[in-house]
Amino acid sequence: METLGVDEVGLYNQENINEKFANQADVVINAALDGSNPSLISDVIKDGGQSASVGAAPDLSAKPNATFEHVKPIDAKHDQIALQKLADMLADGSLNVKIFKELSLTLAGVIEGHQLLEQHHAPGRIILVK
Repeated sequence: METLGVDEVGLYNQENINEKFANQADVVINAALDGSNPSLISDVIKDGGQSASVGAAPDLSAKPNATFEHVKPIDAKHDQIALQKLADMLADGSLNVKIFKELSLTLAGVIEGHQLLEQHHAPGRIILVK
């Protein structure tokens, strides 16, 4: 953590990070697309803090000096460039993705995959294949 300049880490799946860091954060970056914690930013940011998220804008009315920046995908052209770069990195071995389980692209496979995801213990990615 020290090499990252981090004082303390919150594990959202093991503790209530909204309470743990209430009104303490100078900077909050929320990269979770699932929206499972919509009040995270407004709960943990200090008045005067800065925040950014790929999700919905938080209600910062109680912290009038806090700022928010909505981070959005650029466009399809840039997404294509990024995806091609990832594919190239996978092909040349410079990017490794740990695969935990391959499931069939069927209703049963999708159900099993969701059940595994809900457990939050997979030591790698769960993928669906034809």
